[in-house]
Amino acid sequence: MGLAGHDDIDCRVLAEQAESGSSQAHVLLKRFARNLAHGIANLQQIAAPNVFIIHGDVAAGGQRMLDALTQEVEQLLPWHPGKNVELILGDPGHMAGLRGAAGLVLSQMLQFSP
Repeated sequence: MGLAGHDDIDCRVLAEQAESGSSQAHVLLKRFARNLAHGIANLQQIAAPNVFIIHGDVAAGGQRMLDALTQEVEQLLPWHPGKNVELILGDPGHMAGLRGAAGLVLSQMLQFSP
């Protein structure tokens, strides 16, 4: 797509380039958000969670990525009264999966109900 630094691009860099006015980065960010939104919409329709915490590389895209993702999810999901889906930025690092796994182990060991 002709993006600067395309060999090392991640969601943070993509969002920064889109924020600085790169039309190519904006198009790619929107396409990336749309692809992620399809996964979130499918999961929401199957399991019905209304809150999604976005971690890892996608969270590193910050508010710009969150706004694009939220817009795409809203376009894909049918509206239901009182059933708004909320997307929240979580940990942009790579520890989110480990923290979640540790939380599951601890809750089972301490016999917390999920």
